[in-house]
Amino acid sequence: MLTTHTVPLGDSITEITCWRALVWDQLAAAGLADKVQYVGSQNSNPQNCKPTTANWDQHHEGHSGWLAIDIANSYLTNWLKSTPADIVMFMLGTNDVFRGKSINDIIAAYTKMVNIMRAANPKTKIIVRVPPPPTPLLQVPRN
Repeated sequence: MLTTHTVPLGDSITEITCWRALVWDQLAAAGLADKVQYVGSQNSNPQNCKPTTANWDQHHEGHSGWLAIDIANSYLTNWLKSTPADIVMFMLGTNDVFRGKSINDIIAAYTKMVNIMRAANPKTKIIVRVPPPPTPLLQVPRN
């Protein structure tokens, strides 16, 4: 079986929370960890997540503080050229909301991202996760 290249795409929720590690554990439990490769220009685990699976793949395109609008307009095309993906798991929009972007602008960014993904690979599977509602618990303390 061929390796499925999967990119976790998002903002700080993708970069610094442990959902990527938890998904990797689920892949391992299903016997799929050797058939999936996370891809992306980032390779980090800033929260020191401790999945039960040894040697989990830490590649991703999570960028703390970045807007969906900026990713759609300036970055996604080149990222997908550098690290092509069969599956894109993306969760974006929280920073856009916090910075007062309109729902229409955010939807336009999502639409543009889907079009970019489809242009890069027409067979790309896209998993969109709606960001959790903004709460003080999601705000990262700033020094």
